Amino acid sequence: MEVATTRVNESNELLIVNTQTDANDQLKLTEEELSSYGFFRTGGERNQFYCTVRRRVMIGHFSELKYLKSDHLYVKVFTKDKNFLLRAKLSDAEFFLPSDKFQRIHQRYIINIDYITKITVDDVWINELELPLSKQYKAALIKRLRVFP
Repeated sequence: MEVATTRVNESNELLIVNTQTDANDQLKLTEEELSSYGFFRTGGERNQFYCTVRRRVMIGHFSELKYLKSDHLYVKVFTKDKNFLLRAKLSDAEFFLPSDKFQRIHQRYIINIDYITKITVDDVWINELELPLSKQYKAALIKRLRVFP
C-alpha cells in the first residue's frame, strides 16, 4: 500500500511525497493532476474541489464546505451533508481554497464565511457549533466582514 502526503514548496507548487520511500522522492503536479490528490479550484464557473478519500476522488462545490479542522497530520473537512478526513496540512488546504469565501480563524480552523451565524469575543458560531476565534486572526475577520465601521 502506497502512502503519500502533500505539502506546498516555496514556489507554491503542490508536492506529493511518498512516505514509504525516500522523503526526497517528490512529484510536482500540474493543476490537472491535482484532481486526485487534494484541493484545487477549477477556473470559471466550475467552483469545485476535488480530493481523494479512501482511493476515491470526491467532487464537491466550495459552497458546500462549512469548515476545516486541523488534526495533526490530517484535515477534517465538514460539509453540509458529510464529513471526511484527508491526510494533509491545513496550510496546504488553505492554499487551494477561494480566499473570497474562506477565512482562517484559528491555528486549527478555516471557515466558510457564508455559514457564520454569530461572532462573540472569543468564538465564531456556525449554527449551534462554537469554534474558537484566536486573537491572531480576529482583526482580519472583523475587517473582512465589516462588523464595525
